[in-house]
Amino acid sequence: LAGRAAYVGETPMAVLLQVLHGPPAVLSTRQPGLPRDLCALVAKAMARAPEERYADAGALAEDLRRFLTGRLVAAHRYSALDRLRRTVSRHRAAVAVGLLGLLALLVTGSLSLQRVVSARSAAESAYHQATRRANALLLLQARASLRSDPTAALAWLKLYPAVGPAWSEAHAIASEAAGRGVARHVLRGHRGAV
Repeated sequence: LAGRAAYVGETPMAVLLQVLHGPPAVLSTRQPGLPRDLCALVAKAMARAPEERYADAGALAEDLRRFLTGRLVAAHRYSALDRLRRTVSRHRAAVAVGLLGLLALLVTGSLSLQRVVSARSAAESAYHQATRRANALLLLQARASLRSDPTAALAWLKLYPAVGPAWSEAHAIASEAAGRGVARHVLRGHRGAV
């Protein structure tokens, strides 16, 4: 994999001295293009301590099979991002369809929300316009009935909202109606005018 032996020496004794002196250079430094999980597999196979190596040749063969088929190998520790990348690369079509579906859902949802907000704004505008017209009609009806029936004028003004925009006009009509004479009736049990 590295293009040369792990230990190189002119004599077998020189090679044995290198082996005794320390581990070989890390494979990924010799061949930077090699996959990290393959480098981890080789490092585990060449570990100096027996307990750090594969238990037997079958375990090594199984890890090699897993590497060749694109599955996770036991010798390498994968981060969550590595696992996600592998899953996405193995299921590209499903991920693409899922992302397209999510994008379509987001676009549809944002367009729907925009329509709802627009319809709500139009409805509120229509409601406020209708309320203004109704209030104007109430004042008009109260003013029209002021000459013939001041009591009816007050009855119409009773429907006018207390915080209406033309409250001063409503107050003037009510004062004029009271000045023209409003029918009053005392009910049993009441001492004041009703």
